[in-house]
Amino acid sequence: MNRPITMLLPSLGLSGGTAEALKLARDLKIRDVDVTVVSFWRNNQEIDFTDIRVIHLTGLIQAKFTAILSFPLVLIKCFLVLLRLKRLNGIVIATHYITVPTIFMFSRSRRFVFIQGLEWNFFSGILRKIAKLCLSQVPKFASTIFANNYLKSEFRMSKRSHNFVFPIWADKEFFGEDELPAYSHREYDVVFVLRNDKNKRPDLYYALVKELKRNTVWLKIACIAPDRELQGRFTGLVDRFIISPSREDMRELYSNSKFFIHLSDSEGFGLPPLESMGSGCIPYCRDSGGVRQYLIPEFSSLMFPRDFQTSKVVSKLLELRSDEEICTMFSNLAITKFCEGYLDSSDTRNEEISRFMQEVICRNGS
Repeated sequence: MNRPITMLLPSLGLSGGTAEALKLARDLKIRDVDVTVVSFWRNNQEIDFTDIRVIHLTGLIQAKFTAILSFPLVLIKCFLVLLRLKRLNGIVIATHYITVPTIFMFSRSRRFVFIQGLEWNFFSGILRKIAKLCLSQVPKFASTIFANNYLKSEFRMSKRSHNFVFPIWADKEFFGEDELPAYSHREYDVVFVLRNDKNKRPDLYYALVKELKRNTVWLKIACIAPDRELQGRFTGLVDRFIISPSREDMRELYSNSKFFIHLSDSEGFGLPPLESMGSGCIPYCRDSGGVRQYLIPEFSSLMFPRDFQTSKVVSKLLELRSDEEICTMFSNLAITKFCEGYLDSSDTRNEEISRFMQEVICRNGS
């Protein structure tokens, strides 16, 4: 008999990390695993998720101070819920670092942490060193599931733990199966995704777009955002500002754009540039870590360091943009990389999940 799985999420808030956790829940469910998702808090923008049982521990909206003040109550309620559901004999997967303290109510062999990012990079100076020292210890007290090999390489594995890599990739809906416009016929020169999150660096996007427009007024720029929070600041700088588009709308925009710019401080993977590559959009990215997983080696020359100078990045982009032959090559290569990576990652993911099922879920005993 398969062991039941409980997946712990801070909330069902709209984010890449939540989407990947729910994707894993679905992958396990279709293999006849009894999966329950436990959400600590609510969110103003939640992913539509109805095919798996979800338990909301509180009705509080997720926010920094709310989380701190309500966390003791959340821990108690989580334990009571799991006890009531008789799920303490199953497997628990903490999908974000904030949910990790809850897993200690389970025996060591039943604890798993789904690692999707290097959160210590959100800090600086001595705080970053302390955070890395603490968070890098995860494999010592729990088994791990990594979203890619780049993340796994940043941790020291423990022989006492199970370690799996369930590689993530952009969904196939982002592949532009229809005939795509040639590079020279694409309407927008630059597209980017904007979020009002310190790690996503809206300030850098503002500085770079302002520099682009200062150099070339005629350059056409498009922006995707989850809401209108930052729209006013970019008025007059972008030619198209799209709020919460569908995947079809995003794919259409990407297929009509030449370059995708990505400026995050740190990403465990970084899906947006990869999604754009499915339609032949050329990735031009700051080295945020996880993007190396699909940009190296083919697009290494299109990555720039974290401490970049805006003027140099803009200058290189404009120089590259004017070389139609090289850009056409990169555009075609982006599509090829997307397709090959999708197939390879799907095969590897299925193999790893099968190993997880055999070694963990179907195994008897504690």
